[in-house]
Amino acid sequence: MTELAAITLERHAKKVYQNVPDYAFAAERTFIPLVVAELSKAVPVMPTGFIKLDAGYQFVAITSLQPGK
Repeated sequence: MTELAAITLERHAKKVYQNVPDYAFAAERTFIPLVVAELSKAVPVMPTGFIKLDAGYQFVAITSLQPGK
């Protein structure tokens, strides 16, 4: 389960955003989890579906049927 934490100076002062140099890391992903707020933008432009999790279902964008392709 995701642990939520308030943003505080003590906890996050040394954290920085690092830009991703390329998206090669995504080549192995067959789906990308989405949130409901992304539904209206994702559905018209990519295949979407649901995957079964222990706690229910997750809305996802389907990026491949085979990892690495």
